[in-house]
Amino acid sequence: MTSTLVDLVQELYPDAPDLVERIQGLIDRVRPALEEHRSHFSSLPGEFPLESGDALLVLTGNVSGGTDPEQLQYLLEEVWENTFSAIRLPSVADFSDGAPGELARDYRLMTDLTLDTEGTAEQGLVLLEQLLKDLSRGVQILGLSLSPEGSREGCFIRKVLKEADPGLLLAGDHSRGDDLAWPGGEPRGGREPLGEVLLEAVLKEDTRELQEWILALPQPEGSRTWINQVPLLFRGGEEGFRVDENLPLEQQAQSILSLQTLQCSLAGVPAFVQVPALPNAPDGADGTASDDFRELAGLVLPHLGQLLQIRFGEPAFAPLSPQRVIPADPRLMVLERGGGGDSSILCLQNLSRDSVEFRDRLDKYPWPESGVVEDLLTGDLLFPSREGPLFSFELQPREVLWLRFGASSPGESGPGESGLSG
Repeated sequence: MTSTLVDLVQELYPDAPDLVERIQGLIDRVRPALEEHRSHFSSLPGEFPLESGDALLVLTGNVSGGTDPEQLQYLLEEVWENTFSAIRLPSVADFSDGAPGELARDYRLMTDLTLDTEGTAEQGLVLLEQLLKDLSRGVQILGLSLSPEGSREGCFIRKVLKEADPGLLLAGDHSRGDDLAWPGGEPRGGREPLGEVLLEAVLKEDTRELQEWILALPQPEGSRTWINQVPLLFRGGEEGFRVDENLPLEQQAQSILSLQTLQCSLAGVPAFVQVPALPNAPDGADGTASDDFRELAGLVLPHLGQLLQIRFGEPAFAPLSPQRVIPADPRLMVLERGGGGDSSILCLQNLSRDSVEFRDRLDKYPWPESGVVEDLLTGDLLFPSREGPLFSFELQPREVLWLRFGASSPGESGPGESGLSG
């Protein structure tokens, strides 16, 4: 244990001189299990554990069979087709066999706990034992709410957990030092939920409120970034906002695809709340989804999986990579991801039913020598229109372009004409 942590323990619990030794014993007991779980994932010590292709599936307590590891594994692999790399569980203690099993080897696990930190040294030790047990079961992301918030006891709990597992990500609120935060979700912090802002932008075909929402966020820094949480299919859920279920399924799917494409362009980690009904289930499972729900999932999930796969390995989409809102026609959402160098990506999305032109200065972007940029969504090469110091692209209705700039843009095959429509 670090000297700072030892001093804090002795200051908080001066009447328990053996507490440091007992805490160290708890840490030593779970460390082999922690190292075993970490060995299944590629992040190196000191690196931010989550990558550009990671996405979080948020399971509510009402998901049918959600505490059955085998059924959950089936859903993740066969129904959701390995779209997600991390799972937020109501509780790892609720599994029928007491452990997540293979889930912890294949997926990063997240859970939430609310604890009262006021009490004796013995009570604090019991809390730590509970938390460390969850970590030993494979939890790598922990949403931790401690009462009273901001107390030195809470600081002590967090420091012990980080001592036991330096790669642990704490989720909640940047103001208390957590690694991940919900900028407009949970806790709300006086802001509209991200899903609501995205839905309004898509339905109104107007990105101005979304741009203001993004501009109010600080840039990711250090080991701190956002969990961008929205309902998976914008049906049900606790948020109270959804697509109109009376619309034809194709129209519902189009709105959801636009939402998910916007979300996947944002800085942070995309997260999707699964509503209680399951889109499908193996024989004998209690699946409660309607036929149209399953059909909607079939229209949406392959597109989401494609977006996440395209993001994978692109440094500009890493959770800690910065984002910059580019002024444009309000029907367009234009974001630059990355630091503006060779790995930067310009995300353009037309939310309207009209063709809309995006125009900007040539000298603001790291153009390759060929003057051609690659659309990551199609692999096509695009030639911009040029007029003096300006360039422009005309986006067709609902068109999306993710343009890679810099020397890495290929320049051998011919230009394309369209991006992925969402």
